[in-house]
Amino acid sequence: MENSSIIFGGDSFTWGEGLELYLDTPFWINERYNLNGWIELEPKQTLESVKFRESNRFAGIVSNKLNCNQITLDYNGGGFDEPALLIDKNLNKSTKSIVYQFTTFNRINLHFSRFCKCEFCNSKYDNVRVYDLYLETALKKLNNIELTDGEHFHLNWLMKNKNIPDSNLFLNTIHTNKVKELMDIFIPIFEENLDIFINDYLNRWLETTPVYLIDSWDDYTSELLFRNPTIEKYLIPLKGYDGKYYKKWKEWETTFPYSRIQYEFLNTENGHPTLLQHQYIADSIIEYMKN
Repeated sequence: MENSSIIFGGDSFTWGEGLELYLDTPFWINERYNLNGWIELEPKQTLESVKFRESNRFAGIVSNKLNCNQITLDYNGGGFDEPALLIDKNLNKSTKSIVYQFTTFNRINLHFSRFCKCEFCNSKYDNVRVYDLYLETALKKLNNIELTDGEHFHLNWLMKNKNIPDSNLFLNTIHTNKVKELMDIFIPIFEENLDIFINDYLNRWLETTPVYLIDSWDDYTSELLFRNPTIEKYLIPLKGYDGKYYKKWKEWETTFPYSRIQYEFLNTENGHPTLLQHQYIADSIIEYMKN
């Protein structure tokens, strides 16, 4: 009889980047003193480090304790839509539950899914993440770098159809480091993305399967998520190191001796959850599933 499965959607925080640094072997102990973001970590991967990461990320711990198959993205990273597409692809009668961790605001597409067929998302220039488009083109203009035809097309479309100003207006924002002002312009698009996520994905999943949402690790994104009552309803509380429970990621992570790997192993500059935090997330999910 086939085991049940749990699908874990998310980005590098769910995937377990940096956990290999907790392997107590001479090589990985030494790596704790070196710069080790994913660019540096990827070529150092071995079968041993992969197995350690997959077993010790919260997805692996939960799946092992509940004797379920662990389904996650098979690559590091991810936007808003990739975890949802992973869930859709793998959701079936053997799915015990779904865990979806939100990523950061700037990884939204215009209409959530990269497979949207509108003229913006399905143009000959491929799909783009709208916030990144504006930031990148503003930086190009700042440095007198010519925009591509695709960038011109997407900017003009957004100005015409979404009343979003030309990225020229963001140059002063970048000069003065007022990035939040730039981000605020995209709140309506983010809210549209959440509506699509709820109506086209979350509600459909809930018809057959329990769904547990985890807050974004990004402060600004978290703030926007908590404005939506449906999202807030399905966000699960995580047990902090102080024994209290928190729905907001920032409040939760600051209860730990080290809120990110980079504060435990200073030279790594790896801004991902620690081994201890993955264990606490796993325990929180298991506890919530049993209620």
